[in-house]
Amino acid sequence: MTNKTTRTLDSVYVMNVKSFTERRTFMESQLTKFGMQAEFVLNYDVDDLNDSIISQYFANTLSMP
Repeated sequence: MTNKTTRTLDSVYVMNVKSFTERRTFMESQLTKFGMQAEFVLNYDVDDLNDSIISQYFANTLSMP
């Protein structure tokens, strides 16, 4: 007898750079293909990152060049 455990994910987050439009389209198609939903949490380019965004998504140890 096989005991299979079903595992679920609480959330899926996708890090995405705003200018990578083809990647986002691909990721969205893959999510749809597998019946999944995700939150795109970083839809910025490096020049868009300000202190508020950095503190929301990154540990306090992140330093920008």
